[in-house]
Amino acid sequence: MRSTKLLVSTLALALVFALTGTMAAQTGKAALDGGIGMLNPCNNAIVIVPGTTNVDLHQNGAHVTVHVLFHNNGQALQTQDPYRVNLEASEQFNMQSASYDVPFHSVWESQGNTPNFTMDGVLRIFANDGTPVGSRILQWQTACTTAAAAQ
Repeated sequence: MRSTKLLVSTLALALVFALTGTMAAQTGKAALDGGIGMLNPCNNAIVIVPGTTNVDLHQNGAHVTVHVLFHNNGQALQTQDPYRVNLEASEQFNMQSASYDVPFHSVWESQGNTPNFTMDGVLRIFANDGTPVGSRILQWQTACTTAAAAQ
């Protein structure tokens, strides 16, 4: 009977520590309003894409994972051709910070007669107490990919 009480007490204590460790992890999610404007490197058309950037920032102790999605529609200003932009970024860090520099890849797909292109670079995510509060593209490089979509 005494060993059963000791075993139950030890198990209860172990669960308290396990739950404390699990509760220390936190996830901050935000939908940041904004957009991206970029010069199409294939034809020098200006493409404007307003929309929301979805940011998930997961902290577990000093370990931080940042995941970013920007899937929005816009248009080329000169031709009014519609564009669909898919930008994704993900990175892990070994310390908490007020900002995180995350490499990204994006595909700018024309739904009209203007050419498609890609943009790669680094996106800075700003955080306040584990909650994403803003973003900014720090550096980028664009490249032509394919011809415009067939009509």
